[in-house]
Parts: sequence; structure tokens; C-alpha cells
Amino acid sequence: MNAGQQIYYPDSNRIGHFSILFGVLHDGARRPMLNALFGLCIPIKTEADESGRGTKYYCHSELFDELREGEEIPKYRLEACPAGLWPFTDPVLEARRKDNAGWSFAAVRNTIVRVPPAQLGFAIRKPGQLH
Repeated sequence: MNAGQQIYYPDSNRIGHFSILFGVLHDGARRPMLNALFGLCIPIKTEADESGRGTKYYCHSELFDELREGEEIPKYRLEACPAGLWPFTDPVLEARRKDNAGWSFAAVRNTIVRVPPAQLGFAIRKPGQLH
């Protein structure tokens, strides 16, 4: 996209990112599932996953929650199963379920818990002292 260019999508504030491992991307048997997934997502950016073992996709999708103003783009874990075979075991996932091309998908937003840094302290112990 060129600088200053804007593209409008319905539900354009439903943005998230997820990663797909290279093994899944290159597995021909998973191609129908990936085609169905990207039928529900509009990729806007891709980059190498932090692990170096896959690709991270930033997408617009109705699978994601609406972003609040000033919120960072959240990471999602995607669940998939063939449509109609069984419901997702988690009722929250089942309520979020979106079907496309014979597959069902649900996105779970990763929760990030920020923990304050530990206070560094030193204790001098005598040899053999446990506490």
C-alpha cells in the first residue's frame, strides 16, 4: 500500500494477527482449510513469525473482536474443524464460530498479562544454609 492510501473494508476495525507454521503452509492436504480461512480474512501485512518457523498474518476479519481506539492489534489463536462434523467443545468458541467452504473457524484472543519486573536482591548465605 502506498503512503497515504486508505482502503475501507466493512468492519475495518476488526483487525488481528495470527501465525501459521511453515509445515502447515506447505502441506498440500491442508490447502482446502487454508483457502477457507483466507476466504474469511483479508491479509493486510505479512512478516516472519518471531519463532522463525512460520509466517505472521495481519488481517481484517469478522473472526476478530472490534478494536477500541488506541488499542494494539491483538494476537489470536485460530481453531479449525470440518464444518458440520462436531461443535467446538468450548461454548465460547462455538458462539464465535464462522463457517466457510466446508470448514469452521473460531479465533481466540491471546490475553497478555503484564507482570512488573522482579526486584533484584541478594542474600548472602553460609555454606550449607538453605534459607
